[in-house]
Amino acid sequence: MPKHKHQTSKSSSVRRRKFSPLRFVFWLILLVLAGVVIYGAYRFLFDKSYNLPELASAETSSSSSAPVAAPLSSSSDTTTDSSSASASSATDNPDGKTPEKYDGASANAAPSLTGNLTYAAVSGDQLVLRTNIDQYLSSGSCTLSLVNGDSQLTVSAAILPEAASSTCEGFDIPLSSLTTFSGETSIQITLTSGDRSGIISGRVNL
Repeated sequence: MPKHKHQTSKSSSVRRRKFSPLRFVFWLILLVLAGVVIYGAYRFLFDKSYNLPELASAETSSSSSAPVAAPLSSSSDTTTDSSSASASSATDNPDGKTPEKYDGASANAAPSLTGNLTYAAVSGDQLVLRTNIDQYLSSGSCTLSLVNGDSQLTVSAAILPEAASSTCEGFDIPLSSLTTFSGETSIQITLTSGDRSGIISGRVNL
């Protein structure tokens, strides 16, 4: 009997330790902390209504302070046109001189013939030269003179009429006939039609 009484007393002591008030307080505090963390997380992640006025004011401020794009100026187009005109002028007049030029009906009434080189370059095994004459001419001749130091070559071609102007028939000179030419070469084309004449000049690198 004393032995049985000792076991019952030990079992009661175990039960009292299992349901200790300290452990109960510990779990209670842990639950409260968990509730606080969950509430804080909810406020941070989901309840953002209190931020809406600040966001709206920030957006209004940024939109009002954004710079307004200025309209494109037509000066850029003018600059582009000027650059294109300069490039065209350099091609038409390789020697850098500004040729005398006439427009419209006054070109045909000019006392002398005027024009310019539209192409002057080596293409394949030929030196290719093309011209434009400001006046409308139904006939005439173009006499080309190439000069490079002591080397000189003279070639003639007919004047051909176009819609409102004229052109030399064209010069396609084989490079085999220019073996003594090297480097910058002077170009001079003498225009003759009736009692009027004129000169187109330029340079080409051989």
